[in-house]
Amino acid sequence: MRLEKEGANWLITGLRGNTIFGSTLLGLPDLTLSSSDITCNTYLVVTVHNQGSTNASNVVVRANKTGCGSVESTISSIPAGSTGTANFSGTCAYCALGGTFTVTVDSDNSITESNESNNQATKNF
Repeated sequence: MRLEKEGANWLITGLRGNTIFGSTLLGLPDLTLSSSDITCNTYLVVTVHNQGSTNASNVVVRANKTGCGSVESTISSIPAGSTGTANFSGTCAYCALGGTFTVTVDSDNSITESNESNNQATKNF
């Protein structure tokens, strides 16, 4: 068996002697967000992008409002190359009166991604 890195993906090739008998391209999701993905419709709304090559399931999004605490929302699935939306409610997600929010996608690292360093953004209202 041979394992090769191809960009954000892994190619696994089965070898029997010198003969290839199968190969599989394994990809990973890449969950991202930026401050422009954090919006306010009375309560916080966050758009999460999956720039990876495979779907991401049960994506936990955590929002922390300075001086208030944090709230969580779960997006059931974000297909590869698509987006998902997390809608928040409750006192610590109320953004109409202002405040600074730090939003983190997959904060407990339960989803293996091709890039783990682009999962957080901050926005002040």
